[in-house]
Amino acid sequence: MWNSKRIFRSSGGNINKLNNVNFQIVVPFYNEIENYKKFLDIVDSMNLEEEIFILLDNGSDKNDMEIYSNKYKNSKKGWRLVRVEENLGFGGGIIHCSKLVDKNFIGWMPGNMKLNPKDVLNFFYNIENYEENLLIKARRVSRPVSDSLKTKLFGWIVTIFFRSYIYDAGGTPNLVDKKFFNISDSIPNDFRFDIFVYYYYKRKKYRIIRPKIAYTKRLYGKSHWQNGILPEIKLTLDTLKSKKSWDEIIKNN
Repeated sequence: MWNSKRIFRSSGGNINKLNNVNFQIVVPFYNEIENYKKFLDIVDSMNLEEEIFILLDNGSDKNDMEIYSNKYKNSKKGWRLVRVEENLGFGGGIIHCSKLVDKNFIGWMPGNMKLNPKDVLNFFYNIENYEENLLIKARRVSRPVSDSLKTKLFGWIVTIFFRSYIYDAGGTPNLVDKKFFNISDSIPNDFRFDIFVYYYYKRKKYRIIRPKIAYTKRLYGKSHWQNGILPEIKLTLDTLKSKKSWDEIIKNN
């Protein structure tokens, strides 16, 4: 059960200790050292009793994340750092870390600090009865008007072309059963990953729940790909071109 009217906000408030959770959350970072520092400071302050966050250094130019993590080498509660030397893409990083998860469910979120990790834990922890074919996908609220308009425009285009209602496909955090990652070796490894996951669950008619979560502004730096309209257009075109191969994956599962 979940309350569809409740909105999880990035307040940074206290969170109770979480024990015996059945999920882990993958958080990819790429050249985001300042956001990583803030993220890790918050996670470590929670004093979690089991490893919940898998923090991925997704091929950053320097190993600043590892150096900063040594600050907590004697605590390291609730998280671990994984580094790959080459950037695997947003989806590729999540797919890579899915092999390291020892829980039944895998969640993911970006590391840009638009979401407070405490709120994300509350977001997942307040949902009961996780199921094998369930997709938990956040619906983003309290975003800038320009971002919301782009999301709506993209949603209309994809909905018409895919003949399936697709809205806020990039909304995170997300959570699925670990078995999802075994369906194909052709799951997209870029930012189409979130779109594919949503489309897959829609086409399979699996259960999807979309609790609302409030976004804040990125704390530090800027997006590595949302720099103008051209990358957005490219993502849209690449998504439309992917429909045939995605339908084939869905047909074979």
